[in-house]
Amino acid sequence: GTAWPAVSLTLPVTVPPPAPAVPLEQRVIRLAVAVGGVALALAGIFLVKVAFDRNYLSPPVRVLLGTLFGLALLGAGIWRRKKEEAIAQALSAAAIADLFACFLAATNLYHLVSPVTGFLLLAATTALAVVLSLAQGPFVALLGLIGGFLTPALIHTEHPSALSLFGYLFLLHVGLTLVTRSRHWQWLAALTVLASQAWVLLWMITEPWSAADGQILGFFVLLSAFAVLGASAWEESEEQVSRADLAWARGLSYLALLIGLALSAALLSRSHFSNTEWAFLGLLSAACFGLAGLRALIEVGIARGE
Repeated sequence: GTAWPAVSLTLPVTVPPPAPAVPLEQRVIRLAVAVGGVALALAGIFLVKVAFDRNYLSPPVRVLLGTLFGLALLGAGIWRRKKEEAIAQALSAAAIADLFACFLAATNLYHLVSPVTGFLLLAATTALAVVLSLAQGPFVALLGLIGGFLTPALIHTEHPSALSLFGYLFLLHVGLTLVTRSRHWQWLAALTVLASQAWVLLWMITEPWSAADGQILGFFVLLSAFAVLGASAWEESEEQVSRADLAWARGLSYLALLIGLALSAALLSRSHFSNTEWAFLGLLSAACFGLAGLRALIEVGIARGE
């Protein structure tokens, strides 16, 4: 009979082209623009400080002028986004920093609003920074990350609530994780993981222990790790993903799992479990690792119809 030629079923692998190198002149320009944005942010902060030191105007007027200055910077950043991306990013970052300073001064310095209202204002500013970062770059997202995770420490309450605190932190963690993974800002994603889990350790050190709080912290650690794993799996499923991004995605998954395991062990140790319960937990963990190792064999068996 006639021999048919062999047909290859291998699909071509699409490799994304390497990112073009940024010229030195553009790097210098971006640095100058970033310095200008920091200067604008400091101008808004010192506007409130000088008015306080020299007793210019009343406290509500000082905060109002600083807030209006921040909103004006924000509007200018949105207006310049299509024409000068670097300048728009610097203006928006300066606006976020100025609004953080004004709302913090209104809460802790002048006591114009209650701690709950101040917390909500700072949380809204964080959400605004996260949304703006999708269009205006990682510098705005970095300010949102810093301000978002520092807000609970800067706004003090007489009776801290683990449910309120870690509910807020979980929403912040998920929002930043989705933004940083979708835009491939790997270093910001790593900072998000570290900052969110640091709050668990801080609570365990500074607050009296209770079983109810321990359950809330445990759920937060678990759900935060799942958020990172889900975002990493989403990135790995993309058709065009560089090896560096793939390595970062897997590295962040391992980082979230390791931190989650360490914090889970610390939470369990505070719960005073017996040796038998620890042994049972160890057996369950070993079984999970065993099932993960058998995953490839199970998939091959299903593909063969066995």
